Amino acid sequence: MRASPAEPNRRDAERLRNRPLEQLNLSDFKINTRYNQGEAFLFVDAVRGRDARRCLPGCTRPECCGGVFRAMAEAGGGADLARGLWDSSQDADVDERLLEYLMGDQYDRQSVTEMGAEEKQELLVQARTKLLADRYGKHRHAFERSKTPPGYWRTDMPTTQEIEEDRQKAKQYERERVEMMYAEALRGEGAWMFRDE
Repeated sequence: MRASPAEPNRRDAERLRNRPLEQLNLSDFKINTRYNQGEAFLFVDAVRGRDARRCLPGCTRPECCGGVFRAMAEAGGGADLARGLWDSSQDADVDERLLEYLMGDQYDRQSVTEMGAEEKQELLVQARTKLLADRYGKHRHAFERSKTPPGYWRTDMPTTQEIEEDRQKAKQYERERVEMMYAEALRGEGAWMFRDE
């Protein structure tokens, strides 16, 4: 018995990759074993050796190294470095290559020409920041250590307002994690992938 032509389209629409970001949660992602040395669980382990560390992504957190790299990217740094990554025949398309470097597979789906000038400029700054961090950053890790839950270190009994504030902070942190996992999963080479792939 053959499947009707509408059935594959329905399956395609049900795939997590095709869902909007707002509909996804933490359980929709799993660890990419190709990225994690064949391991299917999350761990933070020291990576020894310069060559092994060079393959890990650089730190782009604003409170750590990312602030310095972002300032350099906003000042125009990273453009010459980007030109050196690709041969001179593709030199005119440096911005396009930077966006592809940042967004991976998602770049094919997103129409960059329809973007506003400010949004495109912000993406280019993020791409240059990532490129600088990956090339020159000292802090590198396969998986970032999780943050302490809101209110964890509070030693006294919390008020109702503090509990509600902690819940709101936890929801915001979860959304940030989902956005990070989503971006990594769309790139295809990152630490996370969609659960159904």
